[in-house]
Amino acid sequence: MKKTWNPILLPLAFLPAAFLFMNIGTYSLWDDETMTSLIAQGVRLSGDTSAQLGDNIVAYREGIALRGLKDRFSPPLPTYLVALSMQIFGSGSFSARLPFILAGLLSFFLVIFWMSYDHLPWPFQAVLIIGILGNVSLLLYFRQARYYGLVILFFLALLYFYSHPKANLRWALGGAGCITGLFLTHPLAFVSVGGACLADSLIFGRKQYFKACLPLSYVFVPAGFVIGISLFIWNPYLTKHAEYQQHITIVDRLTLFVWNWRDATATEFFSPILMIAALVLGVIRRSALPFRLSLAIFIIITLASAITHQMVSVTSVADIRYIIPIIPLGIWLSGWFIWTVLGQIPWLAIAAAFLVFWTNIFNGFLINGVPFRSTPILFFGELLHPNPEPYAPTARWIQQHVHRGKSIWVLPDYMTYPLMFHAPEAVYAWQLDPKQRSEPQFSSLPDIHFKGLVMPDYIVAFGPVVQQVRQLCSQWAMQGVRYREEARLFTFWKDLYRPELFWRTFKPIENFDPNTEAIYIFQRQT
Repeated sequence: MKKTWNPILLPLAFLPAAFLFMNIGTYSLWDDETMTSLIAQGVRLSGDTSAQLGDNIVAYREGIALRGLKDRFSPPLPTYLVALSMQIFGSGSFSARLPFILAGLLSFFLVIFWMSYDHLPWPFQAVLIIGILGNVSLLLYFRQARYYGLVILFFLALLYFYSHPKANLRWALGGAGCITGLFLTHPLAFVSVGGACLADSLIFGRKQYFKACLPLSYVFVPAGFVIGISLFIWNPYLTKHAEYQQHITIVDRLTLFVWNWRDATATEFFSPILMIAALVLGVIRRSALPFRLSLAIFIIITLASAITHQMVSVTSVADIRYIIPIIPLGIWLSGWFIWTVLGQIPWLAIAAAFLVFWTNIFNGFLINGVPFRSTPILFFGELLHPNPEPYAPTARWIQQHVHRGKSIWVLPDYMTYPLMFHAPEAVYAWQLDPKQRSEPQFSSLPDIHFKGLVMPDYIVAFGPVVQQVRQLCSQWAMQGVRYREEARLFTFWKDLYRPELFWRTFKPIENFDPNTEAIYIFQRQT
């Protein structure tokens, strides 16, 4: 039997922990993260996914995810894990992100175990580890207080059980647990991954699963029961999201399909160039592996594009977070190609792995016009020297100058929620339309939550929207309601530390217009 591990891999094995934990609490939670963390605070208070936190409510997009002032859109597992983490370690960015960092570590340990279990040659293992460490998108998704890390963990675990079928109870329990966990984390990922596994089993002769598992099928009955109960409670089609999705056309779906391929390449999820090369090599070597991996990537992108609730009219990029399971598939596909071509010369295969995974030569550099760069090196530099971000100084100013119970209107509206999490003493105003006063779930809320009914004490404007705020202040002044610019925080207004690479900068934004690209705080004059 060939040696499957080498001491030279040990430093590589410990690097993911450093990259995942380093400065994890430095950046404030951004808006999607706070959708999980604020509702997790509701779980701590009530045991349910409540959107009412004292005098505040979490009513993103005018409460589109709410039913009975409960979040009934977001799957429950990430929220409850964050609630548990914050109960143990306190409320903060670190404790909110901790469950997903641990999911990242478990994912990496699973890959290490998997490679050793399958007796892969250690240079091939080195190629794959270099691919994992070089995929900044993968590392960034594990560092977010959102469902992303759990989706990848359950996907990898399910893929392991799928590729190692055994007709025993432990195997069945593991598969059922992965299926249940994936659904409770993100149903869209559950559908796209399930579709990929089903297509692979039908096309590539994995029908033995059904025969092997038939005697153990009763194990999956409790899993179906749990999924059914979850769907009965947390169902996006029982919220206003159902109305939102009715406006998505077939053209939108086709557009998203194209955008997903484009943006997955630009964010270095995988290389379509190496996918094509691997398919050609698969024909030459008569290997089904590149076809199976490519088919899985295609189906995941196709199904995610077909059932997403994203509207192309309000954006210019795809919500590629819905297709993150293709990241490990892309790493495996590229790694297989490198090893198959250069495996006879291990040091050359390892050098090629650094070229493929640690530069964007085979991604955005050739396809999307992105300048040549080594994204991992840029990311590691940012870990050592984090960039300024807009929420921390703004939350600090609110904590120091705004008395408890005073109201704040935040623009753009999605930037309300990071401030609500990091400076919760204030009341965050005007999240709802006045017409929503007639809805039973909102009828008893104070007027400050409805636009225009009561004027807020403060206005916080991030970036160019301040021009709109200044015009409003001029109009209100003619009606006797006066606001004065109380403070200006000279930090670039945009939260450019999101996991999507097209929304991220690895260096500070310094040369910005202080009149339109900073953070502006207005106070009502009495």
